[in-house]
Amino acid sequence: MCPEHIEEYQPYVVGVLVQIASMNGEEERVKRYGFRGVDVRGLLAEELVIKLNSDHNGAVTVERISREIMRHPLVVAAIFVSLARAGRVDVRRTERGSIMVTTRLNVALLGSEVSNPEEESTWQTLWTRQPT
Repeated sequence: MCPEHIEEYQPYVVGVLVQIASMNGEEERVKRYGFRGVDVRGLLAEELVIKLNSDHNGAVTVERISREIMRHPLVVAAIFVSLARAGRVDVRRTERGSIMVTTRLNVALLGSEVSNPEEESTWQTLWTRQPT
């Protein structure tokens, strides 16, 4: 088979290419709209939750996980902020100014969402605040 036309012959490859295109589309929405453009049930969000739980024992900085999945740190931060608003993870600033993400495994496993998230101004502060 010709590697340039493999997608024409292998349905699995076509499926993978569709997923990659979907994830790239999600990333573009997040770049354009910030955390408001995040689909908390999308492929990128699910990939981050799985990676957080499996590779990092439930705690990691945004900078580290963004390097590992090769996505822009602001995109990863926006996704985690949206996941925190949905009650699936907790986010906080470290003393050094990084955003630390920890899992809320009990909530994530149930797939439930927080019905009354904190004020948007709190999330905006986390998103924009710089370390002192």
